[in-house]
Amino acid sequence: MRFFAGGDRSVRGFKYQSLSFRNNNNDIIGSLKLFTLSLEYQFNFYKNWWSAIFLDSGDANNYLKYHNFKIGIGCGIRWLSQVGPIKIDIATPIFEPTENRLEFYVGLGSEL
Repeated sequence: MRFFAGGDRSVRGFKYQSLSFRNNNNDIIGSLKLFTLSLEYQFNFYKNWWSAIFLDSGDANNYLKYHNFKIGIGCGIRWLSQVGPIKIDIATPIFEPTENRLEFYVGLGSEL
């Protein structure tokens, strides 16, 4: 089994499945190990509306080392609609000078 990290279900602020072991051609080929950690605080500000701030960290690699973990921070909004929860997040990597960008995420339905 090969593991990948990055995206709204693991390390927000990084593109989907962009964090993983790479071969000599810099192609992402998947990893043997995966570790992710997410801290999120949600605040109900109006009826079915919540705001959120979060910090995600993790990596997918064959040799996990804490100093290689990638970190992303961001904020978002949650709405419990009549058809189910909807979330919109914006995140950016920190401590990554080459990753100076914002990533946007839209999620529909409950999270596991």
